Amino acid sequence: MIKSRLENLRKPLAEQLSVARRDLALPRDRAPDLEQQALEFATREIAAWESRIKEAVAADPLPDLDEPGVTALLKRAAVKPPRVESELWAEAAQKLFSPEEQKQIKTLAAARIARRKDANARFALAELDDAVAFTSEQRNALLPLAIRLQPAQPESSSLVMMSSTPVLQAMAKATDDDLKSILDDPQRERWRTACQGGPGMGAAPSSANSLLDEEGDEQAISDFLLERAEQEKRVQLQKMLVRVEDAARVIPLAPPRLRPLELAARGSVEAVLGKFRGVLEGATRPNLRAYEGQSVAMRRSELESNGTISFSGPEYVVEEMPIWKHAVQSLGPAEREKWSREITQRLEFRQDAAAKVAVSEFDKLVTMTAEQWQNLETPVLKFMREYLPDLGSGSTAGFGASWLRDYYCRFIPVIAMETEVKATLEPEQWARWMESGRPNQTKFYWEQTKSQHAERLKAEATSHPP
Repeated sequence: MIKSRLENLRKPLAEQLSVARRDLALPRDRAPDLEQQALEFATREIAAWESRIKEAVAADPLPDLDEPGVTALLKRAAVKPPRVESELWAEAAQKLFSPEEQKQIKTLAAARIARRKDANARFALAELDDAVAFTSEQRNALLPLAIRLQPAQPESSSLVMMSSTPVLQAMAKATDDDLKSILDDPQRERWRTACQGGPGMGAAPSSANSLLDEEGDEQAISDFLLERAEQEKRVQLQKMLVRVEDAARVIPLAPPRLRPLELAARGSVEAVLGKFRGVLEGATRPNLRAYEGQSVAMRRSELESNGTISFSGPEYVVEEMPIWKHAVQSLGPAEREKWSREITQRLEFRQDAAAKVAVSEFDKLVTMTAEQWQNLETPVLKFMREYLPDLGSGSTAGFGASWLRDYYCRFIPVIAMETEVKATLEPEQWARWMESGRPNQTKFYWEQTKSQHAERLKAEATSHPP
């Protein structure tokens, strides 16, 4: 009990002292001295606590106290526990560093938090961009608002999980007064919808536990397949209508010229969904058990396990449908170039946001200096430009990038850039990474990503031969 509490105090205190040494650019040979100082501070604090425990035990002796018994005794005697890490760190900083160094430590810690909030804000805007389609000017105007809306974060934590729950829901706090001078009415409505999360599969019927006859079982299967296709249709149609609105906003296009693009978008979605429905049916039905009197809930569960074919691959790219490509070609060359430039800038913003937030997540684990952050961001951005489409299964408005939510996949760029990362970090930072439990499993996902990357390039080469 005493030993574990000592280590629980010493380790984070030593890590904070190590961060302070790096931030202040103090000589590396001071590290052993700071480690010893951390141990002494923690030891004194635990020794004082142990003394209070002995006094309480002496005043209320009980035979053969085990740890739960000691804990109960401490509670009865209201024994003051050791100070928390933040209180001990404040005392250590005051005794070990000059007033100017203390001020610098606080300033650099605030800058680190600001970098992470900036990364999260860019990530949130990039996630919303697919659903709202900002112009470059709108993204620039929204960034300060997005930063302001981001929730506070601790300076150092290896357990902070990037998730759309706090990041995108924070964006929902933007008021109409915040947004109306930047976004038009349709964009504000799409912003609200995206922040609430996209629609999921419908719920099972209320009579889920009732038994089906054979005809009812067939109806349940057909309804599920229709529902799954309709769900995908809604997603794809919304994406294409956002593209149409984007063209109207960027070029701009008057309503009479917009109508052909909208019709082409709807027709292209229907064309692709026709393929998807057939593949979904063919991939699902052969894997279902024959009707044996199972309930609605049992059949639904089986369908949800089998009917999960992904709407991905070159054959499902709505923008590649001839009807859509013809409608786009009907625009003037200057109009197409202007719109294409905006789309490219949107992609570049997403790649930059992905690089920044990936570095930010790694920073939570190893706590880097501003210089280390900058040195890593460049190679990670290069990685994102090449591999971002291959990380996980993309993103869903309201739920965020799947790779960034995963405990291991978020560190794929670290594994991919291992040489650069190791050269950037100090030995204790690299040791912290290697001891974190992430590297081995992340390597497995990196190998998967490389395979997906090769398959994507091959498919693209087939779809667009030279």
